[in-house]
Parts: sequence; structure tokens; C-alpha cells
Amino acid sequence: MKHKIPYFLITIGILLVLFAYYKKSHPRSQKDFTPSTTATESHKNKKSQINIATHSEHKSLSPQEALLLQKKTSTQFLIYKNKKKPVEAMSYLLKHYAFNSYSVGEIINHLKEKNMNPILLKESNPYTGTMHVVRTESPLPNTRYFHAQFFEDQDSKSYLQHMSFDIKPGAQAFETAIQTVKSIFTHLRAPQIVKPNFIMWSLNNGYNLWIQRLQPHQLSGDPYNAYDARDNGTVKIALELDLDHNHEHKH
Repeated sequence: MKHKIPYFLITIGILLVLFAYYKKSHPRSQKDFTPSTTATESHKNKKSQINIATHSEHKSLSPQEALLLQKKTSTQFLIYKNKKKPVEAMSYLLKHYAFNSYSVGEIINHLKEKNMNPILLKESNPYTGTMHVVRTESPLPNTRYFHAQFFEDQDSKSYLQHMSFDIKPGAQAFETAIQTVKSIFTHLRAPQIVKPNFIMWSLNNGYNLWIQRLQPHQLSGDPYNAYDARDNGTVKIALELDLDHNHEHKH
């Protein structure tokens, strides 16, 4: 006696055969499960191109340009670091110019950024050469008479000879100026000269840093600053080229 196979089993068998055939002839794409190799490589290449482009931008800067960028950034930071304390801000400016070479044009730009309205004077004679004098019409509060002198050598390169500013008279103005300078020029050695109204340090790089409390006899005859009796006790902070030092116009 023959046994008949139920129709539902035959149907299931046929469906399994058809499914196996379809799966074999239509394999699922690899990209349905994992990111495609092409897409991954494309992403890596794109990142690589970005990194290379960024690196190239920095690499294209010459050492001089990179140094100039660093100087510009650090100088702006120093000038603006103490907006509420103008004496500190100006002292930072002196410090930065004591250890970095800058042109006349660069300091004028720095002073413009501070809205100090700089003005430039040029003096020339056959004996001393050309001297550029930088002044300001709008000094920071509690300061006055910013003054910078740059000499120009035979190659038309300028170097700083003198930079100073005044602090208005006050009972503690001289002592405050000393403490401010010490807090900013943090590696000062013992001063070379100490007097009741004058103190001077050598920076050992061809420049001297000094602070002076002006006396009545020092207020008259100044070629640049207009003083009167009310200015007695004015304090001047100055950075000045040491003429006895073997200076090569490099800081």
C-alpha cells in the first residue's frame, strides 16, 4: 500500500528549493552589512587631504613669517593683558621690545590698536644718521609722554635706542613703578645703580632698564615734553640702549 505525501509537505519542499535557488542567484551585497571599502578609503583619503592641506598651510610659512606671526600674537597679548592697569600694560610693552626686534611701523600699529593715536617724526643729519621718533597723542590713563626712538643703520634697518613713558606724580608713584617693573621683568638681577630717585638694571642684552623720579631741575629744557611745576615727582620708566655694550642691533 502506497503512502501519500501530504500536500502541505510538498508545498514546503517546493518553497525551500525556490528559496535556496533565489539565495544562490541573488547574494546579498556586502555593503548591506559593513561600510564599503571604497567609501572607507574615500573617507580616509579625504581626511588625509585635509591634514595634508592644513600641514601645507603651516609648512608654507617661512621661519621669518612664523616668527613674525608669533611676535604679533604675543605682543598683542602683552599689550592687552592688563586693560585696567595701564602702567602694567605699558611696562609689558617695554619688556617685549627689550627682547624682540621690531620695526617702527610695527610699533605704530600696536599703538593704533590701543587707540593711542601715534605720530611719527623723522630726524636726519650726516653725523648720527636717521632717527625715527614715535609719540602718542592719546596716552593710557595715568600715563603720558610715551616716547620711542629708532635709529636706522646703513642697510635701512631700524633698531630701538630708547623707549619710555611717564607716570603722573603721586606719593607712592616711584615705589609702585619699581614693584610693577619687578613683577613684569621677572628675571631682573640686582640693580646696578640705586639712588633715592633713580634705579637701573642691566638686562645683559645691550639694554638698560631704569626708573627715575623727576626733580624740579629736570623738568625744564626737555626737547620733547612740556613740564611745569605741577609735574614735580613725575616718574619715568625707560628702556635704553647701553652705549658701552657691544650691541649688534639684535635682541
